[in-house]
Amino acid sequence: MESLSNAVTSDEKKSLSDLFALHCLDFVKDEICNLSILDPAMGSGHFLVNAITCITNFIVSYLNNYGLISDIDTSLHIPVKVAG
Repeated sequence: MESLSNAVTSDEKKSLSDLFALHCLDFVKDEICNLSILDPAMGSGHFLVNAITCITNFIVSYLNNYGLISDIDTSLHIPVKVAG
């Protein structure tokens, strides 16, 4: 097993890590932030607020699980579509 872990250089590990991080962030931007949510009651808006809270919690948990949360800062602008 040790020979397997030594088969990949530190530069290769860094490149793979960067590629994985890029794909994770792309997944969040391209897939999660493009979800459409329908409020069937069109009432006070609590349904939509709770839906956004659940999605936000998922994104934070997803990025945190892969150690990417520290890469997110205010320069990362993820557009959220609001139907109107």
